[in-house]
Amino acid sequence: LSLNRAEALTMRMARMAGIDALDVRLLDPIRTPILVATRLGHLPCGFEGEVLSARRLLCVKPNDAVDLPALLDLMRVHVHADHFADDARQLWLRLVFMRLIHHPGDYLPKFDFVSDGEGRMRLAPACGLRVQAVPVSDLIDDREAGPGLRPPASALLTFADAFGVEMAQAYEYLRRQVTALSQWKSLASQIFVNMSTWDIGRLEAPMSNAWLMGTRMQQSAYRLT
Repeated sequence: LSLNRAEALTMRMARMAGIDALDVRLLDPIRTPILVATRLGHLPCGFEGEVLSARRLLCVKPNDAVDLPALLDLMRVHVHADHFADDARQLWLRLVFMRLIHHPGDYLPKFDFVSDGEGRMRLAPACGLRVQAVPVSDLIDDREAGPGLRPPASALLTFADAFGVEMAQAYEYLRRQVTALSQWKSLASQIFVNMSTWDIGRLEAPMSNAWLMGTRMQQSAYRLT
């Protein structure tokens, strides 16, 4: 599977799902799919060189366990109160999306913060998200796996309110994500991704799992409203 094509596809779906994600593209999608994107330090909300990882701000090692309250507490300290609600909601949206696409390993390295130029930080746009082509037997449904940050789907719903997401909103956000993910095959065959039939075939299992998990989470959120 072409990893660059998979990332271009996933990042497009993330933006469709309402996630603040970098606009990435393939420089030559026909022959050599080189992935290009805006550098975080060049975003309008920050200035070059002022990008800090969540791991560095939390002062944790790669094998340290990190929970959702710790990540939210980090944001309360470093993110301006005027922006906390928006950033917390975006954090929840991204965590849910990463769970749905079966993003591998520790989620924490995928969260960076950019200086707002006033001594505070903003959650940086998502980058490097990529659906994985994995065997059906390896697909994780609702359990933690390994160190770092990898909250199960049930925890994301349980703690949604802490992110400022009411259950009725959670249902709508999930609906939008499921809708975006359901369009993956059509998007994958378009010129900006240009996946081969073989690549698309390798994504059938994980994308079917993503749709199924998203649907189950919608049903759970609906019952909790």
